Amino acid sequence: MTTEPTMARLSRAERRRMTARDAVVRQTPRSVEDIINEPSEESPIVAEPVRTVRTTRRVARVAEHVDYTAEYRIIGHDLRRIALWGTLLIAIMIGIRFSGLV
Repeated sequence: MTTEPTMARLSRAERRRMTARDAVVRQTPRSVEDIINEPSEESPIVAEPVRTVRTTRRVARVAEHVDYTAEYRIIGHDLRRIALWGTLLIAIMIGIRFSGLV
């Protein structure tokens, strides 16, 4: 039995955004030609202003600067120690090779 992948439920903010977007689409004004050509017995046509949906802009928090100097000092010490031991062991291997012991 295979299960169909289901979409995750929308969050409350996403549902609000979709509702607001749909409201703006429904409130789009008709073209000027449609309004002018429409027969009217009333006074001159007064177009209602389109209501804009106000959205709040959220400011992202800026992460604090982290001082890594202590970690870099430890890493540098470790790398120097590795380089020293590596050089020493390579020198010993070369010495053993040319000494005739092996």
